[in-house]
Amino acid sequence: MLYRCVISFEPHRSCASQIRIVRPKIVVCLGLMTFNAVRIACGHKPVRRMKEAMEDSPLTFAGSRIWCQAHTGARGQNNRGRERVAEDWRKMKVDLSGGA
Repeated sequence: MLYRCVISFEPHRSCASQIRIVRPKIVVCLGLMTFNAVRIACGHKPVRRMKEAMEDSPLTFAGSRIWCQAHTGARGQNNRGRERVAEDWRKMKVDLSGGA
């Protein structure tokens, strides 16, 4: 249900509050707009490009790892490229498994 925080009227309050309450191990933001909304809610400045978002992932907030991933729609996949998208998900998997 964390996706709702991005479309609420006060994303800065609701998203950070939801993360603090739920304390998920991971928050996956699909697309740059979602990642930036969560970044702002967690006290970070937005980034301009997907490349920057991927380089800055993951963020840690209230014990949760926050990852940006390319949107699963055709445009997100085409803009990032299948190979890079697959590598991005592998990077997240390695992080979640403790670097193994």
